Amino acid sequence: MEFMDEALYVIRPSPRAEDLQLENFRVESLFRRALELEISAADSVSNRFELEPTRSVLHRGVASLALRIGDVETAKRYIAAASQGNPPFEIQQELDEIHNQVLMREALTKRSRKSSAIRTGTSQTLVKETINKYTARFP
Repeated sequence: MEFMDEALYVIRPSPRAEDLQLENFRVESLFRRALELEISAADSVSNRFELEPTRSVLHRGVASLALRIGDVETAKRYIAAASQGNPPFEIQQELDEIHNQVLMREALTKRSRKSSAIRTGTSQTLVKETINKYTARFP
């Protein structure tokens, strides 16, 4: 978490564009280093299902960091790995939320590339389905 804390500390307004670019590079480097360390920790307990909830918490951390830096494939892989165990309900909810954010990012990326609506079997965009899913849960 040390690298992530430092990365979050670095994020602040900068008076010059050059400073901002340097800070963005530094932040991304720190997040990538934090992700590497988190992956090492998660992989070390990957098949140790008796270590729940630690196992799923570590995998959730990898997924969250991966999403933060835009590595959706790593995020999806570690969400799936975390769900293979028996994560506590709260952790599973957080994994589901990260998964929805991954789907949202993928949909927005595809949409911006194609400049057209992303359609699913229900003829709604994936973004609209996600919005409906969460607004249906909360009155």
